[in-house]
Amino acid sequence: MAWPNAGNLLLSFSRLEAGVFDERAPCVVLPNREAHVWAFSLDADFEVQRQCGRWLSPSEQERANRFRFEQDRNHFVVAHGCLRQILSRYCDSTPDALVITQSVGEKPKLRVRGMPRSPLMFNLTHSHGRGLVAVANGFEIGVDLERVREDVEHLKLAERFFSHPEVDVIRMEEGESQRVLFFRHWVGKEAMLKAKGTGLQFPLDRCALIMADTLNEAVVHWHADTDQEWFIHFLPLESGWVGAVAAEGTNWTVTYRGLTGY
Repeated sequence: MAWPNAGNLLLSFSRLEAGVFDERAPCVVLPNREAHVWAFSLDADFEVQRQCGRWLSPSEQERANRFRFEQDRNHFVVAHGCLRQILSRYCDSTPDALVITQSVGEKPKLRVRGMPRSPLMFNLTHSHGRGLVAVANGFEIGVDLERVREDVEHLKLAERFFSHPEVDVIRMEEGESQRVLFFRHWVGKEAMLKAKGTGLQFPLDRCALIMADTLNEAVVHWHADTDQEWFIHFLPLESGWVGAVAAEGTNWTVTYRGLTGY
């Protein structure tokens, strides 16, 4: 999966004329039990930042203004502006007409003005200038993204937070493969907990990821009495990045949305 420039991503939704985006873009149909994942770069020119900022709610604008550094503020604006534009395509609405609410300890929820509660579920993640948005219809979804970094003491973190079987699996690899496998476990767990709405409040060693031989999928084994069944898809990102999307159950699929033909 490539990292489209945010400006090109928005232009793929609509046309840019005289510096103004057409805010009502063509509608996208989301089939039942299918998740869509969008990827984009948060580095954008001033015009894209300005347009994204126009779509934000007053509370989102307030959050953006809290950032001390300009780059962090701009990345927040672009990430949440792109999120609104993506969601608007599924709602046949404009980005600024979406109401995104979040109670303490809960995942953000979507509401479209003049409509009852939307069945659309979504999750946003961004890291080191890259963003992912996952969208699903009628079931909770979570997505996470990390750059594979050499400054992370991955084995110490695995021993501290992961289950013993997971640590053993990671130790079987060496060098860069070991580091990548650690980050796959990390983003897989993070995506699952974001879908559950618990975040890292849930102990990571309470469950173990059982990787498929191809390392592009995993199931979750719980170290507790539960009938929950969670499935994780790892995303085909460029070298140096790992990402995952997670949801409960195994009867769902992932489609990666591109810049053209959609």
